[in-house]
Amino acid sequence: VIYYLGNANNGVRAEGIFTHNEATNHGGVIDIENSSLTLSDSTLSENKATDGGALYLSGGNHQITDNTFEENEAMNGGALYNTNQGNITSTFNTYTMNTATNQGGAIVNDEGTIENNGDSFSNNKSNNRGGAIYNSGNSSITINDITTILRNQAALGGGIYNTNGGELILRSAEFFQNQATEKGGGIFNDQNSVTKMIDSVSMSENESSQGKDFYNQGRLEIQGLVQMTTGLYLPSEANVPIITNLLSESSRIQLENSTYVTPSTGSPIAIGIADPNQYPLLQDGDANSYQKPPIDFNNWIIRLSDDRKEVWLFLNVVTYTITYCNLNGSTTTNPTTYTENDLPILLTPPTTRRCRVFIGWYLNNQKITTIPVGTTGNLTICARFERVSKSNFRCRNHEFHDRNYSEM
Repeated sequence: VIYYLGNANNGVRAEGIFTHNEATNHGGVIDIENSSLTLSDSTLSENKATDGGALYLSGGNHQITDNTFEENEAMNGGALYNTNQGNITSTFNTYTMNTATNQGGAIVNDEGTIENNGDSFSNNKSNNRGGAIYNSGNSSITINDITTILRNQAALGGGIYNTNGGELILRSAEFFQNQATEKGGGIFNDQNSVTKMIDSVSMSENESSQGKDFYNQGRLEIQGLVQMTTGLYLPSEANVPIITNLLSESSRIQLENSTYVTPSTGSPIAIGIADPNQYPLLQDGDANSYQKPPIDFNNWIIRLSDDRKEVWLFLNVVTYTITYCNLNGSTTTNPTTYTENDLPILLTPPTTRRCRVFIGWYLNNQKITTIPVGTTGNLTICARFERVSKSNFRCRNHEFHDRNYSEM
């Protein structure tokens, strides 16, 4: 519909309903190169192109306000493709049900800058990366003013895929029920890329096999109110979040089990690191913001390191006591203390008593032969003996033996 090649001093203003338009290459509705676009109060629906189903913006400064982008299609950037240092301010726009066969169900930002203020992204889909947004190539996206990213889908990064030196800044954003079939239900943060969570970031009910809310393969900086209630996946120590300022007491960061976050070695696992320049010493509230992975960490706690520079998952081994009663002169070689790591413990019979046959060990009036896995707390285990008549030949000659304990 509109192709404009100009200079930064000129520009295009557009308003209206744009539907069922198609371009072979760029921008099913509008292709602006080296100029500016002001687009407001418009509906752009069911448009198609290779890059940018509705809009293709290359260079220039652009104002996009109060528009609806719906059911547009492209290979890259179902609704919008921004490149070549294009600078976009997107305010109160609705991006819904746009699709990309490759990247960026709604938006591709490739070597450009976008500021989203109060936008809504819902039900957008990419067959590859970035269900709502794909940010790549020294690009920057800042999300403000309760921008919502809901129910978008992709293989990687159901909400946003940030890659190749991209910068993603989240100041006020909600990610809810986004889905990735592989990794990063809410966000996939790739190598050499950075995501900065400044404040008021809420992520919940997102789905993926790894990184339900966030899969971090790059640098992640966090401060203020950060809620990743469904799952943060950390593949290595190099991907541990950098804490740049105090985390709010309402923050919650739910860790997922990963190849890095695993109890296999028993050593402390760093899950948060203080920024040495901005925030060199962590506070207790920073540690309290973290939640343990859902499995395999029963004996672990979350605490600060002694120098207060890291948040740790820490193996907290508790030692419990075992008291043996009713021995009446008999002795036992069974342990008098245990930890959960010692379980199960096979109990052996005590030494023999004159004119008595050992019946078994009893805990809470229940006969036991082992202390099973899962037992906790201090225990009192009592021996029971059966009296043998003094007329019994074995008793008279002090040669009787306990019944075979293994048959009890």
